[in-house]
Amino acid sequence: MSDTTPEAAAALAALLRGRSGSDRVRMMSDMFEMARALVVASVKAEHPDIDEAGLRVSVFARFYATDFTPSEFADMSRRLREAAGLCPGVGSCCPEQV
Repeated sequence: MSDTTPEAAAALAALLRGRSGSDRVRMMSDMFEMARALVVASVKAEHPDIDEAGLRVSVFARFYATDFTPSEFADMSRRLREAAGLCPGVGSCCPEQV
C-alpha cells in the first residue's frame, strides 16, 4: 500500500536518477546514519544503564540478527564485546542471545 500517486513516484524517481552517483551514495549514507541514531536512541531508552559493548551488540542485533544463525550471531556478539575491550570473552557478559 502506498499513499504516493504513480505520477509523484515517477517524478521522484526521475529526480533521483538525475543525481550523480556520489550524491546518491551520500544520501544513502545520511539515511543509514539517521536510522542508526534512531536505533541507538531506542536502545538507550529501553536500557538506560547499557554499557558500550551492550549498545554495540544491541544495535548490531537490530540491524542484522536475522541475517545469521544463532551461533554465528553469538560469535559476532562476543567479538563485538571483545573489540570494545569490555569483555574477556567468557561468562555472563557474552550471552548466547541478546
